[in-house]
Amino acid sequence: MKFRLEAKRKKLKPPSKLALAFSLWRWQIIVGFVLITVGGLGAVGIWYGTRIASLQITNIVVVGGNTISHKTVEAVARQALVGSYYKLVPYTFKMLYPKKRIVNQLLQISRVKEVRMETNTQTLTIFFTEYQPSALWCASVDSIVCMFIDETGFAFAEAPQLTGSALVRYVQKGKEPSLKTPGFTPLYIETTSRLAERLEADLGLYVTKIVHSDDVDTSYFLAGGAEIKVSERMTAEETFVNLQTIFASEEFAALADGDFHYIDLRFGDKVFVSEVEVVATSTASSSKERVDD
Repeated sequence: MKFRLEAKRKKLKPPSKLALAFSLWRWQIIVGFVLITVGGLGAVGIWYGTRIASLQITNIVVVGGNTISHKTVEAVARQALVGSYYKLVPYTFKMLYPKKRIVNQLLQISRVKEVRMETNTQTLTIFFTEYQPSALWCASVDSIVCMFIDETGFAFAEAPQLTGSALVRYVQKGKEPSLKTPGFTPLYIETTSRLAERLEADLGLYVTKIVHSDDVDTSYFLAGGAEIKVSERMTAEETFVNLQTIFASEEFAALADGDFHYIDLRFGDKVFVSEVEVVATSTASSSKERVDD
């Protein structure tokens, strides 16, 4: 009886560490083999599945724009489609094509403002809009270093050396023009543009340059060189009415043609005028102050 109990105890003896290690190693090999096989088959399936001809982007159609060549946009998009994800899924696979990458590269093209894309069968359609130049942002009133800005004051492209005054030149004292940055606030551009348009339409005074001196002072330079100084403490309407009142008076009626050095409207009822007086062949200036009741 004693012998049998000892025999049973021997049978219940736990396996040795070597046996456990061998068993674990064997299972690791089996699991690893299964995973590699499944992974390999999956990779092969993905590789071939994502290269099915009907699922590839083969055509690119470009819509929109006025000055940017559609061929340029298409070339940038095609270059962005070269390559693959982890050397497995091609970028041309229409379900996973790199949309953000294409958009970011297209936005690097000067003048491109917005990009939208759609896919249909094997065609990628790119819709884009361009920035429209509203004015120039220049380093100074006489500088040839200028940027095109849109109606919001955003500098979107470098401007060539332009002559003439087809576009109003904006100058921000103490701030150099910088590409892809806002030079002025949208409200400032809207307010100054509206006043400049009204000066031309109602008074025949053509504004060529607008200089923002500080937080509240702005100067409008006319085609003949005259300057109108205004303050943002007053609305554009108040400024225009004050100027209109000056030109309507007998004393300053001759200034309506722009024959003055400057008119300073920054101080409300106090208006300072520097006139141009023609004496023989020389030009002199005189300053007058008008205080409106």
